[in-house]
Amino acid sequence: MHAVSCSLRTFAVAALVGLPTVAAAQDTHRVGHAGEGLSHNMGLSIGLVGSGITLDLPSGAPDLNGGMGGVAVGYGIRKNITHVARLQFGRLDESSADILQLDGETRYVFNDENVRLRPFVDGGLSYLRIEGKNAGFVKAGLGLNYFLSPRYALEAAVAIGLGKISDVDGTSGMRTARVGFVWHR
Repeated sequence: MHAVSCSLRTFAVAALVGLPTVAAAQDTHRVGHAGEGLSHNMGLSIGLVGSGITLDLPSGAPDLNGGMGGVAVGYGIRKNITHVARLQFGRLDESSADILQLDGETRYVFNDENVRLRPFVDGGLSYLRIEGKNAGFVKAGLGLNYFLSPRYALEAAVAIGLGKISDVDGTSGMRTARVGFVWHR
């Protein structure tokens, strides 16, 4: 539990210090002029993602680590707000257990469509199914989209969460790191 509280503090410091700095630096990376934007944050996005996950168990058991891959679908409802659903499958290293993760998030993007690098924060819920056990987590994260062209972007993000795994006493922690390739309509 101490590791989770340290992760929360680190996450809060990074969000407060890092994102405004990155957002302010974007004026030097503008593409073209106003009206010649790369892509709009509104509309449909589809992506391929890969994630690493660590589950911190409260009962003194060792952490569970694993990797996953899957798809993400997003829909921008406003210029800076997007809802994202993500489905991933993978395997946990220590137990060779299969894992399924389903995420629902709301994302706030800090920059407009005229910059290549767009930082974001997001939060939502994660459902995990690990070898017949269910788990639910509330999570928050931050990340970056880097637009290679008007329609294609690379994405990197990290998130932390707190939740409950069935048949495990106490609150568990979750940490994920994700990279992906996203197409925007």
